[in-house]
Amino acid sequence: MGLPRADLKGVAERNAIANREADRDTRRDFVFTCLRMIGFVAIGYVFVGISAHVTDVALGWIYFWAGVTIWIPGVLFTLLGFYRRGEMRGDW
Repeated sequence: MGLPRADLKGVAERNAIANREADRDTRRDFVFTCLRMIGFVAIGYVFVGISAHVTDVALGWIYFWAGVTIWIPGVLFTLLGFYRRGEMRGDW
C-alpha cells in the first residue's frame, strides 16, 4: 500500500529540515577551515618576514624554516582534517 499523504508531507518536511542542518554544518566547517588556513599562512608569513629582517644569517634561516614548517603542514593537515570530517558527515 503506502503511506497516507499527510505522512508523506511530514517525512518531506523532516528531510528538508535535516538537509538544511547538514548544509549549515558543512558551511560552518568550511568557514572555520578557511580561517584556520589563513591563520597558519599568516603565522608562517610572519616568521618568513622576520627572517628577511634579521641581520644574523643563521638566525634568519632558522626563522625562515620555522615559518615554512608552520605554514605548509598547517595548511595540509587542516585540509586533510576537513576532508576527513566531510567523509564522516557523508558530504562526499
